[in-house]
Amino acid sequence: MKKSYSAEGISDDAINYYIQRFKEIKGRSDFQRVAAQIFPYIKTPKDILIYKNFKDLERLVDIFPHKIESNDAALNGGESVYNKNGLEIYRGSDKNSCVKYGNGYSWCISRKSSGNLFNTFRYDKNIERMFYFVFDRNLPKTDPQHAIVIHVYNNGKYGYSDANNKGDINDMSWNGIIKEIPKLKNLKKYFIYVPISGEERDIYDKIKKSVPESTENLLDYFKDYKLVEKYIDIGHLLSSSQFGNLSDELQENYFIRHPLTPEMYQKMTFKNKNAYLKKARFFYEGLLNIVSSEQELKILKNRLQDSLNTDSISTMAIAIPILIYFNNEYYIRSYFQKLYNNINDDPTAFNMDTIMPYVFDQNIRMFTSNYSNIVMDEFISYNDNNNRPLFFRADDLESFKDEDILKYAKILERYKKIPMEEIKKIYKVDKKIAVTLLLAVKEKILAKNDTVKDRILNYYKKWIGTELVEKIFAK
Repeated sequence: MKKSYSAEGISDDAINYYIQRFKEIKGRSDFQRVAAQIFPYIKTPKDILIYKNFKDLERLVDIFPHKIESNDAALNGGESVYNKNGLEIYRGSDKNSCVKYGNGYSWCISRKSSGNLFNTFRYDKNIERMFYFVFDRNLPKTDPQHAIVIHVYNNGKYGYSDANNKGDINDMSWNGIIKEIPKLKNLKKYFIYVPISGEERDIYDKIKKSVPESTENLLDYFKDYKLVEKYIDIGHLLSSSQFGNLSDELQENYFIRHPLTPEMYQKMTFKNKNAYLKKARFFYEGLLNIVSSEQELKILKNRLQDSLNTDSISTMAIAIPILIYFNNEYYIRSYFQKLYNNINDDPTAFNMDTIMPYVFDQNIRMFTSNYSNIVMDEFISYNDNNNRPLFFRADDLESFKDEDILKYAKILERYKKIPMEEIKKIYKVDKKIAVTLLLAVKEKILAKNDTVKDRILNYYKKWIGTELVEKIFAK
């Protein structure tokens, strides 16, 4: 999938951003409904592999903006090209201006993070877009045309994205723009295509390729601090040595876009470590092994606790493995409650994808002795109260204590779910319960066609013995 996106000319950094953001939004209660409106022909919208073209993934992800601050481009100054009667137009001549004018919206050219696609669109030799931000202060913010980005292409065509950002409308004439956005009538002269300068092209050519990892110091390589800054800004991943040789400011510019390896984290000053824990979007269980002071742990805990208030189930799930380090069962139960609250809006909210990010993590087993019992009890409670029972995968049972594996065997028996590899673990814990389970699903297995039936029975013979299987399934 990443290879196909790369073949479309999308940077690795942008690809990683969209994949990560997709994982965050697919747990939202409204994801299924919104995805169905955009792609009604897609039956499994939570499967990222369905989106073969990057444009489809981008279109879906961009509909779900992060929580944002309000925009006030008028107060920020900048490259204003028109300001009359409440209608304001600003030229987004570079990435920084696009980030400023788009603050508060989900446009991909306005992200502060690594997913910003300004460089991709501006320097694509086939398009070389210019961007203009239009704000109609007379319209309420509920109107999607209160804020619009106009795209001006090098071939004389236009496009636009409104405030809802439900996908770019491309390859339009100016008359097409006027038809969609009548307020821009007679204002064509303000939407000028500005060609890429020779200096811009030269800079981009210097920074577009990744510097070899064997080059440890980017400043020695580029001989120019600004070029190093732009190299990081375009989204390249750095080696540990390259990161360690950056200034504090450039390190921060990097870590607001990317997760850090333990080696990178250890190379930072105490000031930057604290800044990373407070600002970084990326968290992972390995942080617990590299934070080196009580103050760092406190910052980390406070930051992650805030995630319990997020609207995104997936975002909350990312934080919980680390929160459980602090040995408080409240976090697990809060997460399940969040899932339950979303079931009415989205019956798929409680599924293996929403549980897996943290329930079966090695660090959790290490830090929370009672988690196995809590999770299984919550799981049973869910199945007791809903019409769509869920089941674990065989490997998941590695994370549970023996008594909880037996609880799970009872779930399988109750719903007459045919066990496959799970029977190996159940049989190892309690042979009698394993046999009882197989007897409960005997008729269901024997009713299968011969190919499927033989495959199942061969599994059982391998794991619990031929003699016992033949005895259980004798007609």
